[in-house]
Amino acid sequence: MDMPCKQGELKERVIAADLARRQAMIRGDVEALASVLADDLVWTHSSGAAESKAEVIAAIASGNVRYEQLDVEEDAMREENALVVHNGLLTGTASRGGQNKNLHARFLAVWRVSGDEPRLMAWQSTNVSV
Repeated sequence: MDMPCKQGELKERVIAADLARRQAMIRGDVEALASVLADDLVWTHSSGAAESKAEVIAAIASGNVRYEQLDVEEDAMREENALVVHNGLLTGTASRGGQNKNLHARFLAVWRVSGDEPRLMAWQSTNVSV
């Protein structure tokens, strides 16, 4: 049986898990990335394309998608039971299929906490003009 977290503890766990996710994406460490993504993940890119956990991991493992930098510039979180809704501004650099891209996007992420660690179950980003 899961023990409830103290007020704010859940958010701290999500902050750590999100940092681990971004670092794994930059390193191309698909094992570490897989450990923070929920099996039922839906990843919706700023283009509108949606991918599963397997598709996100495969794109990084193949080298088709590479992340050089991923920074959360501003963010906010709301807790509801075992869910944390995380939104903010993400900046960075990446490439897909050899095409470099500067990232400047608003994001909405939903994290589910069951067991010991948070798992990212949904991601949606929208490009923002600089």
